[in-house]
Amino acid sequence: MMVEGLTVERVTTNEGLNKLGPEWHELFIESGCRNVLLTPEWASTWWSHWGNGHRLAIIAVRDKIGRLIAVAPFYIRSMMGKWGIRKLCFLGDKHIGSDYQDLLSAPGCEKAVVDSIINEVRALATEWDAVELLNCAADSHVFGMLRASMRELGMREIISSTSVCPFISLPESFDEYLAMVGDNVRYNFRRRLRALERNGKVDCLVLTHPSDIHAHFGELLRLHQMRFGQKNVRSDFLGEDIEKFHADLIDRLGTAGMARLLLLRVNGETIAALYGFTAGKRFTFFQSGMDPSWSRLSAGLVMMGCSIRVAIQTGHDEFDFLEGLQPYKLQWAKQTRGQISVKYCNSSIRGRLARVITVGAGLLKRMLPVRVRHVIKHMLITLMLHLVYVKTSSSRV
Repeated sequence: MMVEGLTVERVTTNEGLNKLGPEWHELFIESGCRNVLLTPEWASTWWSHWGNGHRLAIIAVRDKIGRLIAVAPFYIRSMMGKWGIRKLCFLGDKHIGSDYQDLLSAPGCEKAVVDSIINEVRALATEWDAVELLNCAADSHVFGMLRASMRELGMREIISSTSVCPFISLPESFDEYLAMVGDNVRYNFRRRLRALERNGKVDCLVLTHPSDIHAHFGELLRLHQMRFGQKNVRSDFLGEDIEKFHADLIDRLGTAGMARLLLLRVNGETIAALYGFTAGKRFTFFQSGMDPSWSRLSAGLVMMGCSIRVAIQTGHDEFDFLEGLQPYKLQWAKQTRGQISVKYCNSSIRGRLARVITVGAGLLKRMLPVRVRHVIKHMLITLMLHLVYVKTSSSRV
């Protein structure tokens, strides 16, 4: 489809991001996007918590009548201060595990949109040394076009990692789903649910209003901490900064009707909780928690089964587990989709430095333990940045 008269604007301020938000949300809905992590609510909340020290570089594309038809949610991440490597990245790429990073485009104009975005990326070339796009949707048509265009610019693509996200294509009823998932899961869910019911009245409470989710979010955190504490495993979900992020996110996504908190209760006592989001007909599972004292009755398994049942009952046709091949996900989900992380470096001194660090990090990852890798990587970056500084300073004399 030929699209003429496109204009491009760059959003670089918080005020500009807030102003773009309503149009961005409308584009999200009209495009049929089902990835809640591509909403302006997610991006702006992330930026308000972790944008300090970095620069917004969102590219907005409009048609000839001024209607927003695409958003490239970029920012420039500055590493190690003034002389550090500057990376063009997707908003939300750090701290919280945003999956399926991508461009957002109205259908039918992807080629023209990508051409416009690439032209703007080229215009930004003096402001970044490398492009680092993490956890991107491997099956995205528009992201595939972006990758091809980057290579056409003569930039070498480095695939730094790949990962897999399980999901369920939901049928019209929960009984149909149990019939297709396998005898073992079907039998265990029904048996464990009956066992819980013998202990009292079992309810699955679905919270959708921000005030209700806030009121009970502490239960999710408490149960999550109990579960991970029992396993003596550290969870990235626990932490004051993460809790504050989700508190703000619930306000924004909850107002848009996209946040969900499900509580599994026995005689009014919450024994398990599940937190997620809804967009279009996709339910996205984000995090959960369970009281270990109820593990003998598989409260976590019942919580997940009830959540899938609720998703079907509320008209969803997909239940997405996001990244990770944990056994508890794979007993429910038989389908997967891929993610890919890619990097590109320009020909500047710091761009070449970024390429050396990226390739070196890949070798270290295969050879050394995590702690040793981090120490060596930090030493290399410090040394090479010093060399960049010396060379740049001497050239100014």
